[in-house]
Amino acid sequence: MPETGEALAIGEAPVLEGNYALARKTAIDQALMKGVESYLLRLLGSGRAVDHFDCIARDLLPAAQEQVTNFHILTEKPGADKYRVLIKVKVNEGMVRERLRSAGVILSESPGLDLLLMVSEVRDGTQSYWWKDPENFPGLSSVELALHKAFQDKGFRPVNHTFVPPGANQPVGVRAACLENDDLVTWGRLFSADWVLYGECRMVSDSHISLNIKAVYVPKTMTICEETVTQSLDRNSDPGQSFSAPLEDVTRHLTDRISPCMVQAIAGESNTGASLTVTLKGMRMPKDFWRFSDFLTRDVAGATSVIPSEIRADTMSATVKFEGRRDAFIHRVLSHPKRPFPLRLYPGRGEAVVFSIE
Repeated sequence: MPETGEALAIGEAPVLEGNYALARKTAIDQALMKGVESYLLRLLGSGRAVDHFDCIARDLLPAAQEQVTNFHILTEKPGADKYRVLIKVKVNEGMVRERLRSAGVILSESPGLDLLLMVSEVRDGTQSYWWKDPENFPGLSSVELALHKAFQDKGFRPVNHTFVPPGANQPVGVRAACLENDDLVTWGRLFSADWVLYGECRMVSDSHISLNIKAVYVPKTMTICEETVTQSLDRNSDPGQSFSAPLEDVTRHLTDRISPCMVQAIAGESNTGASLTVTLKGMRMPKDFWRFSDFLTRDVAGATSVIPSEIRADTMSATVKFEGRRDAFIHRVLSHPKRPFPLRLYPGRGEAVVFSIE
């Protein structure tokens, strides 16, 4: 499973007059732009991508290479007339978010939105599901692709299960089609997901599509909601095309019905958290605080909101809503590998938490 700021991309370029070096460089440049593009679309979702397309095309994509921290060439294939590369891009998330914020693009900072899809597909009586053999399953199924798009449009972040975490100890005893919530949570934690969407999609040619899904909230090992949507198929349609459009309709309708209760569950959790006064000292520029704020809401488990309250020279304070104790918050911040800069705990008074940039 790739990190949040990573993306895979393919670039290709023509080989002109045998100049493979130029073709390789051009292919890599194209892949870098496509990698940043993929990350932006995943970050914004299709709705906001459409709303802010001019900003993306004008301000972000032309400067794609500036927003790449590093990249790795996974494979490359020089051909007689074309040069192709597959790369993994690591995007500078802080820079991208800062540029989006400067352009007036509002990003959702809501936690608890990462979800793992575990939906089996039964097509004309033949069942398939990825968790039976995760490493050898041939990519995302048609229902998963449709659900990915539908949930992304709602602001959720579907996890791509085809990227198995390197070195992860994959569960062995939970490979059956029918699983209990404890089993689903085991898979959810493996992929660092907040939700597991579990169920079955039955597709019967010239008859109907039926999609049943329950939303399991990983932190509580609890089913929050469950929905079923069924749609009849046109008996006169082309058998090869009979599932595609109706499948999109079914997944969209189900997502419309199940996502509100998921959002309400997240909101209910955030309303029960404690408020901490958190101060960041030693800032060199104001955007240091926004990088720190993004880190808290995106990467620190339990931090649900950050509201700035006071700014003085190189110091800024905020009210942080956190699900847990003060010492747990401090430990998660100081021990997190994705801290935007080195931090140390500064002696403070009372319950306030003061961090200093080293």
